[in-house]
Amino acid sequence: MKKYGDDDLIAQIDGETGEEESYKAFLNKCIKLALYMKQQGIQNGDIISICSDNTMNNSAVFLASLFIGAINASTDPRFSVIEAKYLLGVVEPRMIFASEDTINLIKGAVEGENYKCKLIALYKDDTLENIPEILNQFTDKETEIYEPIFVNDTSSTACMMFSSGTTGLHKAARISHDALCADFDAIFHNSLPYIIPQMRITGYATLFSLCGVYFTLAPFFCGHIKVNIQEYKPETMWDLIDKLKVNLIYLPYSQAMDSLPHLTHSLPHLKCLGIISGQIAAIYYKEYKDKLPNTHIVYGYGMTEIGFATVQYGDCAVESSGKPVPKDVIFKIVDPDTETALDLNTVGEIRIKNKTAMCGYYKNTTIDVWDNQGFLKTGDLGYFNEKYELFIVDRIKEMFRFNGRHTIPARIERILREHHAVLHATIIGIPINDNDHHAMGIVVLRDGYSVSADELINLVNDRMDVMHQIRAGIQFLADNEIPYTVTGKIDRRKLKQMYSN
Repeated sequence: MKKYGDDDLIAQIDGETGEEESYKAFLNKCIKLALYMKQQGIQNGDIISICSDNTMNNSAVFLASLFIGAINASTDPRFSVIEAKYLLGVVEPRMIFASEDTINLIKGAVEGENYKCKLIALYKDDTLENIPEILNQFTDKETEIYEPIFVNDTSSTACMMFSSGTTGLHKAARISHDALCADFDAIFHNSLPYIIPQMRITGYATLFSLCGVYFTLAPFFCGHIKVNIQEYKPETMWDLIDKLKVNLIYLPYSQAMDSLPHLTHSLPHLKCLGIISGQIAAIYYKEYKDKLPNTHIVYGYGMTEIGFATVQYGDCAVESSGKPVPKDVIFKIVDPDTETALDLNTVGEIRIKNKTAMCGYYKNTTIDVWDNQGFLKTGDLGYFNEKYELFIVDRIKEMFRFNGRHTIPARIERILREHHAVLHATIIGIPINDNDHHAMGIVVLRDGYSVSADELINLVNDRMDVMHQIRAGIQFLADNEIPYTVTGKIDRRKLKQMYSN
């Protein structure tokens, strides 16, 4: 960051106001916040938390925490008070930074808790200590002589990120310094198909998520520009990123699907669209390519516990999740019941050994997370073909039994999503007795399209085996009726709760 400051480069831009901040000014801000945390007694290994959308200040807080060796474990602005209370109760941060939109959420989440934490406002606030006032407490001379903490053990925890929680309670995954740097190298130096100097990067993921962390740190690590956009508005998003001359945007699956109908013109500056937390159907991949002929469409396979493991940007089968990142990742596919390693084109559990894997879960046993060869058990079903392209089949936990055999929801979902009228499709198992379930489809239609439930049921049942028939019907929902996790995944657990009774 000192080097980029000496070169007088831009570090970040406010997407709403257009305000620019140079690397020199941004680094100065980070150091002053690091000095403040240290002044307040925050030490190496202490936990802090941030609850905010992407602003010009929350990135500085995150970097400042790394400068002093503090561990960041952020929550998301879209949590309820109950969810935030649970997560903060797990990590018990000594200091929490909140935006104007989340300050009441955090106050409610820490009320009545036994741990002591200091609440700091990311904005000007007359009732709380706040960043604008904190920055005035230190001189530029103090920042010039500042030296960050030296990390002797780079396998120690740099930050914590909570697993996505689609099937259960969130767990805090401990991510090491080594893992963070390895992922930067894998993504920005080896995998992305288009890298330019001072690339403008944006996305809506917060510091709560894997992508929010990596795409906050990576721009400053590589000398690019972070464009901070807060509120997701699918109707105006593409016009905004065109106006801001964004070169790379990353969107979760749900946002990529919801914003596609509003993409009405090509974007000359957009070189790369990354789709995370899910894979779009081939029909929509083609629609994106037709609308953005000069933009690389990138997605892959990864999870909080392992980082990014595969990348796909056009040289692989569209239905695949791409090939393993260029180095330092080892896959195996095993029968989860027998632990037997399986051959190509055979579905089994995906297990991974790589440098970007987590150290373990905070305050949570990890005895069953790794197998006896040191491979992390992902809980995902998949297979490799002869070209070593990875195909994801489903989560092991999402499967349900019918007539004593497994039904794999993703196989049915894939066929439903091929229909031109279907925007989202999710299959859940409705219990009919203690051991058996019937498949039910939850479908969101594209605006202006219609299709009957019988047509979709016949589409599936005519093509699938007896284990993958839709027997519990199809429910049509509006997109705003679908429950999503804060990382943009459809919340299957809540869907099951809605219909299992």
